[in-house]
Amino acid sequence: MLELYKLGLVRTKDLAQKVGISQIKVQRILKENNLGNTHRYYTKEFRREMAQYVQKNSDRSILSIAQHFGVPDTSVCRACSKYGVSSSQKIIIPQEKIQKIISLYKENPTIKFSSVMEEANISEALLKRVRREYKPEFVTT
Repeated sequence: MLELYKLGLVRTKDLAQKVGISQIKVQRILKENNLGNTHRYYTKEFRREMAQYVQKNSDRSILSIAQHFGVPDTSVCRACSKYGVSSSQKIIIPQEKIQKIISLYKENPTIKFSSVMEEANISEALLKRVRREYKPEFVTT
């Protein structure tokens, strides 16, 4: 399992299925080996640099800036918050994904949240945002 993790298979669910053990067991093994879901700590200078970069490049998305620095987008947002930089940019959801979600709900109004996330290949947060922003679209007539 550790070899698979080091090769890039990092989701506990995927590791558990591949090896044939529970996700909790995978998490315990990763924790024992100081791997897995560890918190990342960045220096003050690095966080300040990210915040300044966002301020200077306000036309770029948070996601692209995060990719530029090789960090999660939430780390960029937290750095901006700490240093008072406005990071009101949202992750742009492709229109085809929005239409896919809307069509899934129109085809089956009682579809499960997890099924929509899986079929549209999006996170829970993005699905909640689409549902909130496009609420009238989900009302069947």
